[in-house]
Amino acid sequence: MGKQLQTKTTPYDKGWKRLDLFGRKAYSSATLQFHIANYSALLAKYTHNTFSQMSSFIEHIPADKKEQYKANIAEGFLIAGMALQASLDSADTAARSIATSIVMPRASWLHLSGFPREVQMTVVTF
Repeated sequence: MGKQLQTKTTPYDKGWKRLDLFGRKAYSSATLQFHIANYSALLAKYTHNTFSQMSSFIEHIPADKKEQYKANIAEGFLIAGMALQASLDSADTAARSIATSIVMPRASWLHLSGFPREVQMTVVTF
């Protein structure tokens, strides 16, 4: 029986291993950031709902404290809205980081593959 030739579909050297490891770490970090942003959005929603429920107690507050209570609720709504916007921005950044970390290994593979530049450009356009 003859030996079958094993061909590798990816270039395998120290540089590739480092890039692959870096890509995996970048993906893991980005997905963790996305999960944290999602949890932060849930907490902001909970805060908003809490202040919504607190506003129903305004008729039980003494007259001299009502204005202060209303101001606290308004400030709570403002803070909850700002926290929600911050978590949405963070989730957007994390989603872009995830996309970049998915594309990065492919670009590295193409660069290290040794294919002619014309072939690499053809693959990139598809």
